Amino acid sequence: GYQLTLVTSGSPERQRRKIERLQLTHYFCEKNGTLVLHDDQKSTDKTPFIQQAAKQMNLPNDTILAVGDKLDAEISSANTLGMTTVRVRHGRQKNREPQTPQERPDFEITTRAELLTLLP
Repeated sequence: GYQLTLVTSGSPERQRRKIERLQLTHYFCEKNGTLVLHDDQKSTDKTPFIQQAAKQMNLPNDTILAVGDKLDAEISSANTLGMTTVRVRHGRQKNREPQTPQERPDFEITTRAELLTLLP
């Protein structure tokens, strides 16, 4: 088994509704620490929220696979924390290229199914 934690940015209420709509509430919950909501109106830095998720999982950062689509937020933050990073190329930023070494992911995928090929 793998430990899963979701760190999501945006309006917390809107993010909760998305999680419910996608029927992910049985996987991710604030009460047990598997859901970390980052209110991007209060802070643009996602690093402390990704660090919080890692601490909650009680795992060393170098054993965590961080998956995201935003190079300047998720990938950069996870790289800063020493995690292995996977960029999912989709959405508005799918064609954006890394601007700094910190934005370079370890892996890139185009579908969630490809993620399974990266897991031991």
